[in-house]
Amino acid sequence: MNSIMVVSKKERAHRAFDVGFWKCDGPLEEPYGRAPTQRHGIFQYGTITLRTVNPGGGELKISANVRIFFGDLNSVEYLTYEFPNVERNPLSGQLTMREAGNDVSLIGTLRTGSNSITGDWYSTLVGKVGTFKAIKDEMPEIPQGFELVRTVSGDFRGAIKSTHPEINLPERASITLVTRQDNEGEKGGILITGSTRLYYGEFGSNEYEQIEFENIQFNFYNRFLTARTTDWGIVYKGTLGLDGSFNGVVYADGYGKVGTISLAADDNLFDSVNP
Repeated sequence: MNSIMVVSKKERAHRAFDVGFWKCDGPLEEPYGRAPTQRHGIFQYGTITLRTVNPGGGELKISANVRIFFGDLNSVEYLTYEFPNVERNPLSGQLTMREAGNDVSLIGTLRTGSNSITGDWYSTLVGKVGTFKAIKDEMPEIPQGFELVRTVSGDFRGAIKSTHPEINLPERASITLVTRQDNEGEKGGILITGSTRLYYGEFGSNEYEQIEFENIQFNFYNRFLTARTTDWGIVYKGTLGLDGSFNGVVYADGYGKVGTISLAADDNLFDSVNP
């Protein structure tokens, strides 16, 4: 029986797959006879929903919805991509999910009689990102040594170091980031809001100023974050690491670069974050 269900005119069929997206090179499984190798990388959970319709004349139309999560499958941080026209090669079973305007595309194989899709996924920003495996009604096994991509939301705190002779930044700072789904935009996505605190005493003291961010930009693929405050013209630019660290540069309007910043997520805090 063909694994893509062909239904009568104007009827639709849906098949939902749980997905593991790996950011690594090489096959998901070692070739037969070759000893397993120790690989390290990162992975993300996701879902693929295939929809089929037969409008008549023997033509099968396939569309897909792909959702990629940051954090676990219960996370509210996810990106959704619609592919209204999925190409399928009836000889090889290859599925090509590509759509202008989407910054992600997938090429995989769904073989006859199989409940899984395996293939590669790509980003318009970086090219090939890695490999993926999707299984119907079952989560793919995650290879050992792979780390789950963290959510963006959270609390981060650590040290600021002044590097400008006219600027005297406090030695301690924190950032709070909050995410939610953008249900009003045409394509949806993830909206990020937050604030920063500049501490003049120890963490936990009341000696701080809290400044809201008016604009936060985050690239989910290279994890580069830019956050501008509503007051004082302070801008943080840096990389939000998979380990919950944030390392970057501090800018101020009229001065340019004024310092460096190094923060850690609350679940990774050590005494060393206190300068």
